[in-house]
Amino acid sequence: MTSYALYLGCIGPLRYPDIENSIRLTFKELGIELVDMEGATCCPAPGAGFKNFDELAALTVSARNISIAEELGLDVMTFCGGCQGSLNWANKLLQSDPERKSRVNEILSEMGREYRGTAKVKHLVEVVYEDIGVDRIKKIANDRLEGFKVAVHYGCHVLRPYRVEELDDPEKPHMLDDLVKAWGAESLEFPEKHTCCGAGGGLFANDRDLSLSIMRKKMVQIKELEADMLIDICPFCHMQFDLGQMQLREKGEDFSTPVFYYNQVLALLMGFDRNKVAFIENTPRDDVIRRILATERA
Repeated sequence: MTSYALYLGCIGPLRYPDIENSIRLTFKELGIELVDMEGATCCPAPGAGFKNFDELAALTVSARNISIAEELGLDVMTFCGGCQGSLNWANKLLQSDPERKSRVNEILSEMGREYRGTAKVKHLVEVVYEDIGVDRIKKIANDRLEGFKVAVHYGCHVLRPYRVEELDDPEKPHMLDDLVKAWGAESLEFPEKHTCCGAGGGLFANDRDLSLSIMRKKMVQIKELEADMLIDICPFCHMQFDLGQMQLREKGEDFSTPVFYYNQVLALLMGFDRNKVAFIENTPRDDVIRRILATERA
């Protein structure tokens, strides 16, 4: 059985535990063991700018988290773009810079820990794509979402900077598109497809109007295409689209595209209870969930 140390991050378990549930349930069913990282902390978040204010502190926090996975003898799996960006940045920098690694380990030794640089940091989309595979997803879905129009959102830190992530083509990524098409659905193309959701860089907390205006540009195009749903692979991006559309509705604008993390729809297709895997929302999803579940009986 393939195993990973599951790095939870903050937004997923705290704001959207149904996303976490969908990941745990689908992976267990698909033969991927997820081992909890006891004592893990914030990554720390890239948007908060920790590494710009104190690089050594940011590296040490990330290295401490990775060292927990190293003790387990496992690679890390993240399911948040920001966590992926922070942990992978630290891991690759420390693996290539003995001096920084030594300074970090000097601090970690005070808490009885050591960073060795032996673990990889992978994002969930890479694990689904490579360890589970598109063909297996196709067999599960059996083209049940044929006719569904889906807008996908990769997010920034999963793809960029490429010299750190080296996961997919940062200009023309395909992994998430392929995994959505494996359901039988259409993955939509639109000009703002690969732009930021607007939550990053501290904008979500510090300039909400600007943050929403960035998101709005993307949502206008998604709405014009009459997408049935938006699929993301980051809980922070997910919160931006889910909560952000509600905030735009409160301003009198009509934005109501249902938002799902990839594994939430996968879990529904696999027969898991929506009250366990897709129950927290600010933008209603009942209609599209009923349509997804109805495909099982069709």
